[in-house]
Amino acid sequence: WCTKWHPKPTPAKEVPVQGVRAAVLLVESAEVGSAAHDVDLLNSIVEFLTSQAEAFGGLRVVDTKIVPRGNKDAVEQALRSWADPSEGKTGEKTGKVGSGVDFVVTIGGVGLDLLDVVPEATLGLLHRQSSGLVAVTLNSQVSESASLSRAVAGIRFQTLVLNMPGTLKSFTESFFAILPALPHGLVQVRGEIELGHPMHVPHKVDKTKGCGCDR
Repeated sequence: WCTKWHPKPTPAKEVPVQGVRAAVLLVESAEVGSAAHDVDLLNSIVEFLTSQAEAFGGLRVVDTKIVPRGNKDAVEQALRSWADPSEGKTGEKTGKVGSGVDFVVTIGGVGLDLLDVVPEATLGLLHRQSSGLVAVTLNSQVSESASLSRAVAGIRFQTLVLNMPGTLKSFTESFFAILPALPHGLVQVRGEIELGHPMHVPHKVDKTKGCGCDR
């Protein structure tokens, strides 16, 4: 067995992110009769995300939902439908992740109001948190309400989930702030990194040919 530390390992190669699929969840506005405003806001966010497709090698918003304020179950159900592995007819996991959604943005519902339950719904489903993304988005916002945000971000299976503010201006400010890091982050979440020769994993040696690590 070869157990040596390889001095010149083949470096890992990152596969560029391509064909990103996104989903948007919007929390209803607090104002009475705001349904039309909510639809307009959702359409504007979808249009904005689509306009950033070049940065991701292609981006499509494949699904959207509007949920009532304070409905934690509705938020959880939407996130699960986009992120969880699907099941085959026999009930066994097929290996296909959710509906193929790479990242989800939630809009609104992250303040201090008792009906702002998006952070709790999201946090309860995350397998890993990404506090750096939250910090960058909050620092990018110029509104006073940013200091009251309880937004969270992280990963569920192979889907990145981002809690974002509930106005178009704050959303675009936040998104532009994290845009330089998102393509690389999505590559990591997908696991699309081709590993080179292991640096310190023992492996068998052909007795006639010797160890290829020195070649």
